[in-house]
Amino acid sequence: MGTKFVRRTIDPAKLPSLTKKQKADLVALSARPDSEIDFSDIPELTENFWRNAVRGKYHNAIKPRVKMAKRKSQLGVAPVDASQYLDNEEVIAEYLGAALEDRNPDVFLQAVADVAKARGISKLAKDAGLGRESLYKALAPGGKIRYDTVRKLLDSLGLRLTVTTG
Repeated sequence: MGTKFVRRTIDPAKLPSLTKKQKADLVALSARPDSEIDFSDIPELTENFWRNAVRGKYHNAIKPRVKMAKRKSQLGVAPVDASQYLDNEEVIAEYLGAALEDRNPDVFLQAVADVAKARGISKLAKDAGLGRESLYKALAPGGKIRYDTVRKLLDSLGLRLTVTTG
């Protein structure tokens, strides 16, 4: 089965008219102050970045196919997919609480990723107001996730962090 490409040229002088809803959305967006816009999942771009930018560099880039293989331990046992067992709020809360006890932040990120997988990455990203790909990057091992992103995720899951004395 071949790949189909659809090419469409739009004359900037003859752009299609915006609908009433699109116009209303643009007016609402332009009225919002920058302080209300969440840029947490967008890297900051410096003047130097734009100075060295090349127009069309990534246009029509072909993405390589990636093969995923199940990894097995030295004992020949496949890793456990915890998301299969995260079927209710109580189990999820215990799982995340146990992950927080580990000093390695990647353990907690992996636990949140498991919960996200159990609930559906796309749905969670939408509920949290994040992009799906941004969520994958944020929850990857070694990801530098911001506190407000964690907070959005936990809020959309109906969970909250609490602090107690040790």
